[in-house]
Amino acid sequence: MNLRIFFVRFGYEDYPNALGNLVNHLLPIFSGTIFLTCIENDVNSPLDVPRLNISEDRIKVLRGCNDCGEFSAWDLAVSSLDTNVDDIILFVTSAYAKNYGNIDWNILKYINKNFFDIIISKNYLKNSLIGELSRGVDEFQNYEGNFSYWIRSHFFLMGISSLKKIYPFNKLHSNLKNVSEIFDSIQASQKYKNFIIDWLSNKDFKGVRWNKSNLDIVLDSHSLNRKVKSILLEHLMSQIAKNSGIRLVDAVALSCELFDSSEEEQFYFKMKFDPPSVPYPY
Repeated sequence: MNLRIFFVRFGYEDYPNALGNLVNHLLPIFSGTIFLTCIENDVNSPLDVPRLNISEDRIKVLRGCNDCGEFSAWDLAVSSLDTNVDDIILFVTSAYAKNYGNIDWNILKYINKNFFDIIISKNYLKNSLIGELSRGVDEFQNYEGNFSYWIRSHFFLMGISSLKKIYPFNKLHSNLKNVSEIFDSIQASQKYKNFIIDWLSNKDFKGVRWNKSNLDIVLDSHSLNRKVKSILLEHLMSQIAKNSGIRLVDAVALSCELFDSSEEEQFYFKMKFDPPSVPYPY
C-alpha cells in the first residue's frame, strides 16, 4: 500500500522545517512507498522542496491559489489523483508542527509504525476520517445540520473510498464578497457566527495566533474572508463525512488508547473530551 502526502505550505517563514521533519518521521515507520505532493500557496515563494530521502520521480510541487487556504490546494492536488488505487492519503499543512497548551503537541509523536499497522489491519481507512478531533464550546448549526465535533485540517488521513464521498473540499462559491455573505451561504446560526468571530478576535481563546486587534475594520478584507472560509470548510468536511456514513476517529486518542501515554496527556484528554468521554470512533 502507498502513502500519498498532500502537504500545503505558505512560504518558509513559519515552520521552515515542517516538511523535512514530516518526511523523516514517516519514512522509517511506513513500510510501503511514499509519494509527496507539495502545494505552495504563497505566490512569492519558490516552487521547491528541501533535500528529502524520496526519489525525485515521487515528488511533485504545485502552485496553489490560496483562495480557501489549504482546501483549495488539496482540491488542486486531488484533481490529478488516480482514485482507482487503494492508497492512504495524508492531508497535512505546515502548521501541524505548532505546539498547543503546556505539552509537546506535535501530532507526529502519536503516529508510529504500530499506528499504521492498526488502522490498516482494522480497516479504519475504508470508512473513516482520522485526525485530531476538536470540540466546540457548544453545538452549532449550518445547512449540513447540527455539530459540535470536527477533525482539524492540519493533519488527517483517509482512504480513497472516503475521499470520494468528501471531494471536493471547497463547497463555497468563489463570488462571496464578505463575511456576512459567507455565513449566509452555509446558513450559519447566530451562535455559530459568534463562535467564529470570537475565535478570530481572540476572545476567550488562549494562544490563537491568527488575530486582528480591530476586527470590525477588516470585515471585508480578502485575508479575513479566506480565513473564515477555511474555518467553515474545516467544519463542513467533518459534517459531510459524518452525513455520508464516515466515522470521525481521533488519531491522538486512538494512539493513547493503544500505546503508553503520560499522566499529563491522559489528564489533557479527559479535560478535552469530558463530557463526553473520548469519542473514538465518533
